[in-house]
Amino acid sequence: MNETFSFKRFGTYFKYDITRLWRKHSRTVLLVGLSGVIAYVVCVLFSLIFNHSYQAPGIVGRAAVFCLAMLVLELYQTRFYGYLTDKKEGSEWIMIPASKVEKFVSMLLNTIIIIPLAFLLTFFFTDWFICLVDPTAGEALISKLPFIWDFFQSVPVEDRIEMSQIGLNPALFLIMTILTGWGNYLYFLLCGICFKKNKIFYAILILFGASTILSIVSAVSIPFINFDALDNMDEEKIKAFFKGMITVSYVLGTIYTVAMGWGVWRRISTIKH
Repeated sequence: MNETFSFKRFGTYFKYDITRLWRKHSRTVLLVGLSGVIAYVVCVLFSLIFNHSYQAPGIVGRAAVFCLAMLVLELYQTRFYGYLTDKKEGSEWIMIPASKVEKFVSMLLNTIIIIPLAFLLTFFFTDWFICLVDPTAGEALISKLPFIWDFFQSVPVEDRIEMSQIGLNPALFLIMTILTGWGNYLYFLLCGICFKKNKIFYAILILFGASTILSIVSAVSIPFINFDALDNMDEEKIKAFFKGMITVSYVLGTIYTVAMGWGVWRRISTIKH
């Protein structure tokens, strides 16, 4: 028998893993996914009570609710596998007859694909349904998803070619957005399986510390950057400069996501009780 990865054994464990997550966290995930409906009801009720008129939340308000719900879901990643730091439940997880690779793959599938997908489907479907039955709500959010592509297509062909040359194209931007989102999910997952208590607090505290350090480094570095040199560069050098900056941002985003995944792997490989 393959001790590293067996599809049959993985299927059995994955079914157990996702069933456990559904049993313990389905209500919370559904609540976050239905936050658009909750915001819609609250907005309409407040409008009827205080303004004596019927007013559904517009697309800007619903987009704000969506962003807030995404943030809540990221923070809640600390809870999905947070039980691994518990002596009893964590020890039981270690004793489950599945390899670390199988447990890791199951954890990744649930964290960065299945749970976010369940949230997105729930939120966008309910938002679309609200706009279908209530025209005062305006356009559904899902109709605005291709806005990056639409913006790119609205740019003149010559400028579009130049944007592509420096790495600004909708496909690559979408890929990096997804990768960064995965990195954020994995970061909060990592904090959830590292800290025994106050998981969200410590996760936010680390982010605050890192952002503070980066802000200080940026503030110290900016005076030494010669921005006037850009005025003396020809067009090709300016393109190369911005392409380098965009490439670095893409590389750093990829490294961040891979590092978070590696951290999760190292943690579940060394966890003991």
